[in-house]
Amino acid sequence: MLLLVAENEKRIVGTVLGTHDSTKGWVNRPAVDAEYRRKSLATKLVSEIEKWFESNGLDVFACVIETDNTVSMELFSKLGYQEWHVRYYSKRKNVEF
Repeated sequence: MLLLVAENEKRIVGTVLGTHDSTKGWVNRPAVDAEYRRKSLATKLVSEIEKWFESNGLDVFACVIETDNTVSMELFSKLGYQEWHVRYYSKRKNVEF
């Protein structure tokens, strides 16, 4: 697992978590402060996570994006990720989340 944090003047402005299961690298929860969006920060964070995956011998990278998160869909499409149709299952105590 690798957690990257981007800072500006000791303030966290972006994060991303990379995990893997020995077959795929998973890009988890990329987040960038609204003030720093559209400045390539998310692209840089994901690129660094991908380098870490490659250093661990992985060549398949994946992420899960909820269907209403068009900003993330656009980002990952721009980065060369392709949509795969999978079924997502979750167990929730509160169905609103």
